Amino acid sequence: MTQLVLNRGNQVLRHFRSFSAAAREAGLSRICAGDHFRFDHAAGARLGRRIATFVLMPALLIERSDAARR
Repeated sequence: MTQLVLNRGNQVLRHFRSFSAAAREAGLSRICAGDHFRFDHAAGARLGRRIATFVLMPALLIERSDAARR
């Protein structure tokens, strides 16, 4: 199991199975704090996934084509 552990000084440690789980909790906490609404969280998550795909897909395609040549 992969864990992402976040810690700042003497604060409580948070354990997450993935970066996505940490991002989801962070987004939902902003709803509870009254900073955002659920539709903000959903729209931000969709936009974040689209940006990640746009940025990372070329690198993944290059890596796959390099592996296929070997």
